[in-house]
Amino acid sequence: MLNTVLLLVWRASGGQDEDVNHNWSVPMQDLLFPGTPAARNRHTRMWRSMVLLGLLWGGNAGAQDAGPMTVGPSADCFDAFGVFLPSDTCVLLPPPTCLDGGDDCEVLLPCGLDSNDCENPNPSFCGEFPEIPFPQLQTGTCANKDVAGTVVVTTQGELDAYHIGFGADGGKLKNLNVAFNPAGDVNITSPCHVKVSGKNGVVDIDADSLLIYGRLGVQIALDAGNPDVGVSTTYGQMLISPKGTAGYHKGLDIEASEVCVQAENSAFIGQSSTVSVGRVELISTGDTVSSTVSIRQDSDVVADTIYLEASRGAFVGQRSVVDALSMMLVSTGDTVKSVASIDQAATVEADYISLVSGNKLNVGKNADVTATGILDLVIATDGKCTVASSASLDYDPQVSHVCD
Repeated sequence: MLNTVLLLVWRASGGQDEDVNHNWSVPMQDLLFPGTPAARNRHTRMWRSMVLLGLLWGGNAGAQDAGPMTVGPSADCFDAFGVFLPSDTCVLLPPPTCLDGGDDCEVLLPCGLDSNDCENPNPSFCGEFPEIPFPQLQTGTCANKDVAGTVVVTTQGELDAYHIGFGADGGKLKNLNVAFNPAGDVNITSPCHVKVSGKNGVVDIDADSLLIYGRLGVQIALDAGNPDVGVSTTYGQMLISPKGTAGYHKGLDIEASEVCVQAENSAFIGQSSTVSVGRVELISTGDTVSSTVSIRQDSDVVADTIYLEASRGAFVGQRSVVDALSMMLVSTGDTVKSVASIDQAATVEADYISLVSGNKLNVGKNADVTATGILDLVIATDGKCTVASSASLDYDPQVSHVCD
């Protein structure tokens, strides 16, 4: 057991076995965290560590019933970075995303798709991250999100201390409020809920990268009463919540190479935000009325690639302005709430624009949509496609598909 844990820690920190040859033609970390090899290695080690946190931070609760952990030899027991996972929690993560090879197509496509198919980009940056199996949850539950049920940390040292036991108190694990602005490679993990409120209630983060995993939710800058600044990173930003809602709240400046917000319920960028990134993905993994994704109203987004996917609503909010190379809004469900929509008075301009739904597509009143290449409004056979009479659609009818 001890040898296995040491092996996992060593590999999480970047160690390699001499007799293991991992052949990844396009390493995921090259896409998630571009830059120098040293920088990519640093961020890769951080993500490896986060995936293993729930296994290694077991404390007494994990030691009681966890059983033996062995390193599995099969290909199914490698994660997406080529790191072994314990056999009893072995999860095959999605394959690395392949760079498109077309001369005129500046998007990322999943491996296996035609790399020159510029008409059907289907980005897969977020992937489906496995839920961290926190051993503490075998004997404890999360406290309520009140003052008594939340640990407030004001320094990196206090955050590190929270990560050791997650504030466990009498069978209750506590939620987390990050009340400072962390720097460097920011890694925040909780089996409960994570709130980032910033120093003195003001969020002003300037970091290398940002990974926040809050099992029951992640919220950045919820307090509308304070003049928050924003979140700026050199590399990627990830907000992950497998059992809750995740998002940036109103009025933030967001700058990064990539942004991934993934949650079971709502995943969003808050209203009146200013976003400048290479890539944005908002993914809702659930199948409930709360499973929505949105760029909320009055936001300004400049990006190469924008991809929103949910079983219910996928929205660009009212009066928001989007400037991108490609934008896809995908509503995968067929219920009355499954809508892909560019809302009233929103402005969207991109080379490629696609709205897909099993129920309804909507382009709202006074919306202005310009596709310099292709516009695809794709609806199920018995679905409804609504384009307001006051909306403006500018596209090439020879290569586009609009409600047909």
